[in-house]
Amino acid sequence: MNRTILILLGPEYEDLEVWYPKLRLEEAGYEVKLAGLGDASEYRGKHGYPCKVDGRVADFPAAQLAGILAPGGWAPDKIRRDPEALRRVREILADVDLFRQHGHQDRVHGSVRAGNAIPFDVRNGHNHFRIAC
Repeated sequence: MNRTILILLGPEYEDLEVWYPKLRLEEAGYEVKLAGLGDASEYRGKHGYPCKVDGRVADFPAAQLAGILAPGGWAPDKIRRDPEALRRVREILADVDLFRQHGHQDRVHGSVRAGNAIPFDVRNGHNHFRIAC
């Protein structure tokens, strides 16, 4: 089983919604990769914390990922408009047996069942992280 989780980063991500899940996933034995939008090599969170990325979203094929996470902050507004991020999330969600998220369970599951690419909170910029494993 693949043990790599991709965290999508964009400008002004919610700092704790990247770093807390990243550290906890690593503690649980997952390899965590940080993927940026476009060619940026580093992003600053809403509170100014810098984060270097491991590559662009296109550099991480869905077949090599166990899951994907999108933090809150202002980043979801950019992530939901990035074609490669949308493609990667669609690919991951098409291949998962279990979709885990923090809050808004019925709306997220309803959105996934309806065939939408991005879960409710990522599309609308709410600051709850989402993960598909």
